[in-house]
Amino acid sequence: MSQRSKRPDAIEEFNSRVDRAVHWVVENRVAMGVVAAALLVGAGGYGVYDSVTTRQELAASAALAQVETAYREAMGATPDAARVTEPANPELAERVRREFEEEFREVALEHPGTSSAVVAQLNAGNRRVELGEPEAALPAFEAARDAAPSGSALRGLALTRLGRAYEQLGRYEEAALVFEAAGEIEEFPLRYQVLADAARSHANAGDEPAAVALYQRIELEAPDLVLPEHVRSRLRELEIGSLSPDQ
Repeated sequence: MSQRSKRPDAIEEFNSRVDRAVHWVVENRVAMGVVAAALLVGAGGYGVYDSVTTRQELAASAALAQVETAYREAMGATPDAARVTEPANPELAERVRREFEEEFREVALEHPGTSSAVVAQLNAGNRRVELGEPEAALPAFEAARDAAPSGSALRGLALTRLGRAYEQLGRYEEAALVFEAAGEIEEFPLRYQVLADAARSHANAGDEPAAVALYQRIELEAPDLVLPEHVRSRLRELEIGSLSPDQ
């Protein structure tokens, strides 16, 4: 198989960390929902808690966990590994990714309206990106964006993945817009990091004033956020370039 299917370690590690964090949130939210349901029933709160929704989320979570575990095992990783490493056999890696892209998509289709369905779509898109096919990943990321609750961290993550796919395709203006949308979600813990991504995309699209404005906003609203040195250097270049000759 060609080198297209091998992604940089930094991207793989970022995807793995975020996937595991989101999965933890989904799993724990479902668990908390079960506890809340039990308390409400014990207090005579029938009809207050939607037990149907709870069962749907539990079923979706179980289905997603089963596919995630099978995927990790097929790639040669242990269930508790920090990240899925690249198998020595590239043909195996490609086959597994294509197979499980379909498996994750099926989970999403079979469990609509659940948080796990959103995560499953993100996983399906990730497999395409890892295969070097960001264009083919767009439908999954778009589906995740549309299905994620408005204003949620999951919506922020879906928008971020969509933006990265746009960026890989050289569609910088579209990338900037979705990155900015993710950065406006207060519940999204990576909001200022993706605003930096939006600034970079604006710069790549040739809109340097928009890039400078976003970098300055980050410095104002998140002064404790440490931007990488190459990002700070880029900001200085943009600020200098935005000055007119007589300034």
